[in-house]
Amino acid sequence: MRPQKGTKSTKRFLQIFCAFCASCAFLCLTFGGSAQTGDTQPTASPSPSPSPSPSPSPTPITGLHQWGAVTLFHGLPSDRVHAIAQTPDGAMWFGTETGLSRFDGSKFKNFTTEDGLTDNEILKMFCDSKGRLWLSLFKKDLCYYYKGKIYNRYNDSMLSHLHLTDVAWQVCEDDHGNILIMEQKKLHKIDRWGRAMEINRLNGQPIESCITINKAIDGNFLIHDCITLPRTMPVALS
Repeated sequence: MRPQKGTKSTKRFLQIFCAFCASCAFLCLTFGGSAQTGDTQPTASPSPSPSPSPSPSPTPITGLHQWGAVTLFHGLPSDRVHAIAQTPDGAMWFGTETGLSRFDGSKFKNFTTEDGLTDNEILKMFCDSKGRLWLSLFKKDLCYYYKGKIYNRYNDSMLSHLHLTDVAWQVCEDDHGNILIMEQKKLHKIDRWGRAMEINRLNGQPIESCITINKAIDGNFLIHDCITLPRTMPVALS
């Protein structure tokens, strides 16, 4: 059969027209969404499955001391600390086996026998209402720090009247400003005027074994002797 006229040119026209329509459709799909918002929309891609990861360490707060441990590295005279106390000026005190240490918020200052201690090993500490820091020493002695100076039985007349035969296991104060010092089998009282006295009996009974001393609700001393006073009771030592 003889082909009709114009068949080749018609096919060519259709091919060009289809290509043009396809190009227009592609352009509409690509730029149509962006034209409405004015922003180019990125092509979405599948996000990978999240894998567990360790939480990052929190950023330390600057200007604050947040130590996990206070050691020789920070300025302590020893890593073995027996007692911790705070004085009214806000300073922190550490009693160690090789000396006393004061931390004022920025640096340490250490004290030893060269500064007035009669023994470097500090077992107990107590701060009274006057701001005196009482120091119980391993070698059966007692000192106190007050306004930049360490007082001992050689440079303080009040302490010279104390005659300890055991470690001063505890120091306490009542509401009247009296200081009570506890050995295992006797007590020492220093009244508000600095006069010292030794106590060997309570309620007519000899002291056999003191466990603890504290301040009672009525402001007097609370003494617990596990032998002669099986129950804790307040005692007014006037």
